[in-house]
Amino acid sequence: MPGNFKEKGIAFTHLQALLSENGVLFGTTVLSEDIHQNLLAKPFMWLMNSVGVFNNRSDNARNLKDCLERNLQLIEFEVVGVTAFFAAKKS
Repeated sequence: MPGNFKEKGIAFTHLQALLSENGVLFGTTVLSEDIHQNLLAKPFMWLMNSVGVFNNRSDNARNLKDCLERNLQLIEFEVVGVTAFFAAKKS
């Protein structure tokens, strides 16, 4: 999804409205900022961003977590390597 988390966060606003009372929104995303990228990750991320498969050059865990917390009640948030995993429910 193009844009920064302020722009991407609009999706969480819309998804929150679609959740049932006990519904849980979960997902993953690949981060690019403020994380350790191994020797293979750097050229792979550059390539994926260059061809438009990824749009995560400015994505970091803090901004993602803030974005989720503005729209939802965060249940789980963990970063493993370059991947952020999250689960959230209606506020």
